[in-house]
Amino acid sequence: MCYSNCSPDAAPTTREILEWIFPGPIDVKHQSVSQKRVKGSGEWFINSSEFQSWVSGKSSGLLYCPGKGHNPPFPYCLTISWCWENSDDVFLSRLSLLQSRSAVVDELLTRTADEIVGVAYYYFDLATRDAGGGTSLQVMGSVCKQMIKTTGVIPQEVYTLYQTLQQSREPLNISDLKRILISISGQSSSNFIILDALDNCLDARRMSELDKLLDILKELSMSIKICATARPESMKIKHFFAAAPTIKIVADEKDIRRYLDTAVETIDSVDPEEKRQIVDKLVISAKGL
Repeated sequence: MCYSNCSPDAAPTTREILEWIFPGPIDVKHQSVSQKRVKGSGEWFINSSEFQSWVSGKSSGLLYCPGKGHNPPFPYCLTISWCWENSDDVFLSRLSLLQSRSAVVDELLTRTADEIVGVAYYYFDLATRDAGGGTSLQVMGSVCKQMIKTTGVIPQEVYTLYQTLQQSREPLNISDLKRILISISGQSSSNFIILDALDNCLDARRMSELDKLLDILKELSMSIKICATARPESMKIKHFFAAAPTIKIVADEKDIRRYLDTAVETIDSVDPEEKRQIVDKLVISAKGL
């Protein structure tokens, strides 16, 4: 990819800039979810009028997608445990949510392949939060790095900021990352941020992290389209998105059936009729999750 607005002496390198903004990989979680997504899943979300209006800019810059996201009942887990071997945290009650979210990211990346468009995402999870990760600084760093990679734009001020902070040996802060994002958004036709399970960044010890992030999102939403999923129990998040279009995410029957049909096909010890009965029973049990 060719990065525009590069400094004349080509130093520092693009790789150095990207690692300085956010060290390490940025797409491990998305790749993991995408690899498990069955073809055709999430189409109900992509084809919704709310999503289409959000992408085209005909509605608010914010899009709110509440969903339950709880683990399934204990007996339910036992029934399907053999279907989920090596499936990590993709439980049935979150299947439609996760597949829809990863489908949104891939849809935006594909749809905007021939344009200068910024696409970034962040998957919040409890394990990362409990280990001290998922802070507003880390989220913003990851988003900035992705925006640069998808737009191919590194504004000159980023090089200047890099050299200044390297000389003073000071780290990037939230204000620096916010300025970088706003600068990048001004040089691309559209910009999108997808935040999955935003409520997972919140616990009793880190109430301020969500407040910081929401303050930043409020400012960024003037120039960047932001879509977030969260459990509806989080009143702070619900209030923040109160005026935004809403797509309620539930366990979509077609998504679940596609996934289970694919999963049971790999099990040789069960005959076709029994597989069909298992899938039908699980699809019925999943209604309303």
